[in-house]
Amino acid sequence: MRRPVRFLDPKEHLKKHLGKPTYLASRSPLITDAAVRLGHVSARPSGNNRSFRDFADELAGWK
Repeated sequence: MRRPVRFLDPKEHLKKHLGKPTYLASRSPLITDAAVRLGHVSARPSGNNRSFRDFADELAGWK
């Protein structure tokens, strides 16, 4: 299982590493959909972090 990565400024990280087209917040729903579809986000992560579980549950129901 991959360990989660923490970024000081996730938005700047995306802008720097995604290339062209550049990251725009308006594209977040498309990026989130792809992350869920490709298995980069688990709806049932290990651990007991309630906030993350709530977040992951929302992602699982995305569409």
